[in-house]
Parts: sequence; structure tokens; C-alpha cells
Amino acid sequence: MGRGWKFAVLLVLSAGWITLLTPMMTTWNFQDKIPTPMPKRVFVANGTTLGPATPGKVTPPSLDQVTCPSKTKIVVLNRDRLFRQGDVLEVRVTARDAEGRPKAHGGDFFRARLIGNLTLQESSAGDVTDHDNGSYTVQFPLYWVGGVSAIPPFASVVLKSASNTEWNVAAHFRFHHVPIEKQNPYPFFNLSYAADQLDAIQGGPNTVVVLSLWAHFTAEPLDMTRSRLHAIRHAIHRLQRRDPGTHVFIRTGTTREHTGQSLIHYLLGSDWLAYQITEEIREIFREDRDVVVLDFWDMTVCQWGRDNVHPDQTVVDNELNMLLSHVCPK
Repeated sequence: MGRGWKFAVLLVLSAGWITLLTPMMTTWNFQDKIPTPMPKRVFVANGTTLGPATPGKVTPPSLDQVTCPSKTKIVVLNRDRLFRQGDVLEVRVTARDAEGRPKAHGGDFFRARLIGNLTLQESSAGDVTDHDNGSYTVQFPLYWVGGVSAIPPFASVVLKSASNTEWNVAAHFRFHHVPIEKQNPYPFFNLSYAADQLDAIQGGPNTVVVLSLWAHFTAEPLDMTRSRLHAIRHAIHRLQRRDPGTHVFIRTGTTREHTGQSLIHYLLGSDWLAYQITEEIREIFREDRDVVVLDFWDMTVCQWGRDNVHPDQTVVDNELNMLLSHVCPK
């Protein structure tokens, strides 16, 4: 317990992409029928408005102004003290652009993890606080004794046949309604909304319901996702009043692959978008006694396998263990 710690911190910066939206707003003059373009406004990913631009002469902001991982400053606070197991390590992050200039506003998305023994695959996720002035604080719980070091960063279960007659268990999978991110045509005739499915099932103490709504929703407006989640919450309440004791779970999002993908993937399916949905799930269901939130986000931030929307077997096993610890606690 008294051994000291050496620190090296791994931060994954997901602020390298800038979204440039320049919608053409058109008004019509009914005297001459000639469309007159309105001045365009340029928006970046964190919501900052760069102001009106001359039509036809929109100049994207320089990439030198985007947060640069190699220039961003990372300082371990109180690094000379002796840390013990159970303490919290704090790290200050000062975001800087490619010219080394400190950023004056927040909005960057950081994933942070602390790496321990490589053989034991020790790892913990950091809790990032945005101070809205270009600086961030990351807190790491120190779960194990020994040193830590940094290494390069490297959801769902495929259900082929889930019935088990020996254990008297039957598993049923139903896909949620749109949005569905599939390139090939998908048969919509057998789809129904999750709230309607919850209203149709018969529950009880021997029934377990697991909801997963995030990966296909990242490209949709957050207000729409929030509305769907509230409708599902009300349906869960109806189910629990109708069939008390039903085990209902909703899982959060996980990290996903980002190497070698197309630009549209980064714009519509990034970890930043998945994390916004995860935060909404936490906020809406955190205090609800009728449902349990299976929070897998930190699990995949810390994983030793590659980030993937369908994580490797080690992560899936841990996800199932978390689920079963609630279903079969004894």
C-alpha cells in the first residue's frame, strides 16, 4: 500500500475534425423571380459561430486553429507526493493549437486512461471536466498498487441461437425502429418502436429486458434521441406497473473504430456523438428505480483490444458479467 507511483498519461484527442456547415439560405423576390442568397454563416463543431461570410467566398478556418494533440500541455498535479491505492490522481490539460497558442474556449472531447501492469492489463478511465476556458481537469482513481505507464491506444452480442432447454432459458432479439445505418435495403415491415415492444410483452420476475439504442442514433438530432428515450422510460414504468419485478436494463454507448474510415463516418459516427447519447442515457435513467443503466463507456475506454462498435470477446464477457451480476446477484 505504501509503494509510490510513477505517472504517464494517455490522452486520446477527438477534436481533430472540424465540421464546416455553410447552408445556402435563399429568399425569393416575387417581382423578378430571381433568388437572392442570404449571407452565409460558418459553424464549427463546438457550436462557435465564425460570423457572416461573403457569398461564394467562404474561407474555412485554418487547421492551425484546431486543437493539436502534440502541442497540448499535460501536467500531473502534485506529482511529488506519495500516492496510495484509493487516492485520486489529477491531471491538468491545457488545449493548444498547432502554433502552440492556448485555446480560449472549451468544447474539445478527450478520452483519457491510465495504464498499469501490461501483463495484468490494468487500466482505469479518467473523468474529464471541461472548464470552458481551454483547460481541463482529468481525475484518475488509483485502483492498484505499483507504477503506471502510457501505451498507444489501440457493442453488441451476436445472437445466433440464444434458447437453452437445459436451463429453461429463451432469448429473443428485436431490432429497434429507424434510424438504421445499413447500406443495403432493410425490411421495415417487421419493425416496431421500443416503447411499443415494451407495451406488448408480458413481463415478471423471470423476464429480463435489455435495451441498446445508441450506435444507429449518432447521426440523428439529440432532441429526437432524447424524446425516444423519454418515451421508452414511460413504457418501462407501464411495464413495471403491469408486471412488477421485470428486470429492465438499458446500456450506454461504447467507443468505436476510427482508423481508416471515411469522412462521413467521422462526422456522423464519432465517439463524441456516441458520448452525448451516453450522457443522455445516464441523465434520464440514473435515478429511475424501474431500470438499471449498464454503463459500458469506461470499460471500452480502458480496453486493451481495438476500439470497435462490436468489441472483442473480452469486453463482451465483461458486459455479460455486469448484466448477470444484477440478474443473478447470489
